[in-house]
Amino acid sequence: MRPRIVTAAAALAAAGLGLLPAPPAPAASGGARLGDRPLERGDRGPDVRELQRTLRRLRLRTAVDGAYGRHTATQVRRYERRHRIRVDGEVSPGQARGLRKRAGLPFAGRPGRRAPAARRSAGAGAPPGPHFPVRGEATWGDGFGTRGGRHQGIDLLADCGTTLVAPVAGTVVNVKRHDAAGHYLVVRDAATGEEHVLMHLARPPLVAKGDEVAAGQRVGEVGRTGNASACHLHFEIWTAPGWYRGGDPRDPEPDLRRWAAPAPSRA
Repeated sequence: MRPRIVTAAAALAAAGLGLLPAPPAPAASGGARLGDRPLERGDRGPDVRELQRTLRRLRLRTAVDGAYGRHTATQVRRYERRHRIRVDGEVSPGQARGLRKRAGLPFAGRPGRRAPAARRSAGAGAPPGPHFPVRGEATWGDGFGTRGGRHQGIDLLADCGTTLVAPVAGTVVNVKRHDAAGHYLVVRDAATGEEHVLMHLARPPLVAKGDEVAAGQRVGEVGRTGNASACHLHFEIWTAPGWYRGGDPRDPEPDLRRWAAPAPSRA
């Protein structure tokens, strides 16, 4: 299997979080850089060679030949066990980011995939919203419908500790911690009844179940709690009546692009 999401999360269906292991996906071609595509055994290319060099910097010895063979997969599994990531011998784009960061290398990632700069945090004179949930530099991760249609949100990669805000005014209907989703919260939009889910927060949210929140109100920080391979926000939107209340997940990227200033074009 080839996971397509940044989180590298374990199956959560039994826990009601809706993330499942991905089916196989086709390998990308030619000149990819590490982080441009998921990698698994049998892949070849310059991104595999870059992965192998990165593993060697982490004292995980493997040949640097551009072929993702048995020994490279073994070393990836050793890395995953070392850092308590799901052990599958495969490298998602988010896991690639974590690898390079631990090796002291910059993350090249996907060209042209930088997320828009967010508006300032809410305060005196701030617009009423909606607001982009990440208050700082972020990069688009895997989107809605990846992993064979099972990825129910979008991943926004950002440094751990970056401020997170409520995009819209509403009510906090759930605040919990889960082994895979980490610290998370669910906010019901007061205007539409839809629910926004923010996962992998660095620590327990700054709000509690039942709290009323304003659009742009600080609710927590980007983290990598749970089964996450890099610092990021996993963000979902569920139609009314909400998250596992009879609603359905929908693609949040169009909303995120509208909420950002300015909205970028996709490369």
